[in-house]
Amino acid sequence: MIEKYYKRNFFILALCIVFASMSYQIIMPFLPRYLGEMSLTAQQVSFWTGLIFSCQAVAVMIANPIWGKVGDTYGRKIMILRAGTVISLMFVALYFCTHPYQILIVRFINGFFTGFIPASIALISTNTPPDKVLKYVASAQSFMAFGQLIGPSVGGLLSSAVGFRNTCLISFGLVAFITLMVLFFVKEINKPDRNEKKTNIFQDLKEIVGYKDQKLLLFVCIICGVTQQAVMPFVVIHLSNISSVPDWVMGVIYAFPAIGMILSAQFWTRKGNAMGFVKVLTFSVIALGIVVFLFGIFSNIIWFSILFFVFGLFMAAMMTNITARTVAAVEADHRGRVLSVQDSFKTLGHALAPITVGTIAKSYGTSVGYMVMGVFIIVASTLVLNILRKK
Repeated sequence: MIEKYYKRNFFILALCIVFASMSYQIIMPFLPRYLGEMSLTAQQVSFWTGLIFSCQAVAVMIANPIWGKVGDTYGRKIMILRAGTVISLMFVALYFCTHPYQILIVRFINGFFTGFIPASIALISTNTPPDKVLKYVASAQSFMAFGQLIGPSVGGLLSSAVGFRNTCLISFGLVAFITLMVLFFVKEINKPDRNEKKTNIFQDLKEIVGYKDQKLLLFVCIICGVTQQAVMPFVVIHLSNISSVPDWVMGVIYAFPAIGMILSAQFWTRKGNAMGFVKVLTFSVIALGIVVFLFGIFSNIIWFSILFFVFGLFMAAMMTNITARTVAAVEADHRGRVLSVQDSFKTLGHALAPITVGTIAKSYGTSVGYMVMGVFIIVASTLVLNILRKK
């Protein structure tokens, strides 16, 4: 039965992943602009940006293992529908916000009920023939990167043309549309076995770290989260500090990492298979720390753009090999909860990095924030990876 539906599922979910990723990227890069419209100083904008992204990440970190377990019990399709419904409503709520604390509450709720893309990838991984799983999962991540590529550019144009609030309504429309697409056209043939022995979250975590390389992968997930959210929320602020360019140009630059991810995702998957996932992950983590540090050094927009593209190349190496190693090591019935726990470890990094960089930027600027986080990534990764690889 899977053979009959997996291709259709993949093409529909790939389209949905593009739109889901795009809807987020239309809005979030320009959140500092929205905060700036609320009579905040530049320093306050940096702080609130970090606080909002960190609080959203805390919500995701709490909720993801819960939703992953529910998905592994009741099915992944219902998790996609749950996430899509709430996320679309939160874009409407964001339209009506007039104070930073209201945005913080909306993004916290959004974070708690998020999970559209992880649930979609989990459905693909469990409803695709085993010999095609790695290829299709890697392709799904490429489609996510494509949404990240076009989202900021579209968001910059829309923000300039109709304003941030109306752009929120457009994102609502996108997410509502893809939720209906999943409801009517995606079939989950390979559903979880509800008679399987039930376990709690802590038992799941104990089981997960027992899988091959999962301790190392969970640490890399934290570094992945730190790296992403130390950089991305502050790009518009940083570009405003080093240059004077319109929103649509910032949107184009914001998309450079996604271009790097799309171009290199399959390459890094092959390298992981050929060289070993651990070697590729170790190399990419150290390289990303160096790139983040260099963001704080260069104040020229051209050099920043080049580095930003390179940033995407190494993020692809990290993300594709985390997923590929997990799919190879974990049986299909448990992949949803493993991927969700990994996502929670990523969001631990998401929670720590924005508030740290935002606090530093409030006093010393984003350049110093980038340099501090770059040094932290290099030092922490070198120490911990060496320890884990010896075990």
